[in-house]
Amino acid sequence: MNKVVNYGGQDSYVLGLNAVVDGHIRQGYPVNSYFGYVFDGLIRTQAELDAYKLIPGVPSDIGIGDARYKDVNGDGKISLYGDAPGQGGDVVYLGNTSPRYTYGVNLDAKWRSFDLGVFLQGVGKRTLFREGDYRMPWSDWWRQPPLFYYGTTWNEDRPNAPYPRLTHGNIRFWNYQPSSMLAINAAYLRLKNLQVGYTLPEALVGRFRASRARIYFSGFDLWEKHNVKGGWYPEAVANGFNYPFQRLYSVGMDISF
Repeated sequence: MNKVVNYGGQDSYVLGLNAVVDGHIRQGYPVNSYFGYVFDGLIRTQAELDAYKLIPGVPSDIGIGDARYKDVNGDGKISLYGDAPGQGGDVVYLGNTSPRYTYGVNLDAKWRSFDLGVFLQGVGKRTLFREGDYRMPWSDWWRQPPLFYYGTTWNEDRPNAPYPRLTHGNIRFWNYQPSSMLAINAAYLRLKNLQVGYTLPEALVGRFRASRARIYFSGFDLWEKHNVKGGWYPEAVANGFNYPFQRLYSVGMDISF
């Protein structure tokens, strides 16, 4: 974990990932941090819509089923920056890309002719945002959205859905901009490697003029526990352009003569 303690008074943050390579750093926070609005639920009634449209910074084409964000600094509008130089607006720190509390456990056990090897690996804390075209459903008409958006976006038949309505209009960029709604807890625990073996009895092995024989099953990335939805595993790149996750299985025999 790190913290920028002095950046000459500059405060050049943007919505989403503030990467060092892009020159976006916010004093007092870690490098490669995420900043976004505080999601305040969906607009579900006409009364809520009428009241929210009066707030400066809210799009004029907003409608029922669209997202609301909190006026964090209490200045009566929704904005990225405050009015005075160096004054923060309504965005808050939502986490950063750095994995924290990285750990691993390597276990070996043996009982009679059986042996077991287990390697567990994980990260205790990490924040992830999907980026680019994959942060929203139907960013283009031909781009298939992540699976978890199916049946979970607002419409008249799903008035209590957790995600904003589907649209190809510009309002979709408002609905799915970086906010606490899209922040993902990317902590995970993974079974990286498992091997189970059995050493055959010497009397049986000796018939084949061998001194030792062992059969085994081995697996790689067999299981994981995490909260990253949509088919991504937690170490995948955030923009969705990655190879499918693979699990590997093998069975073999070690023979010594």
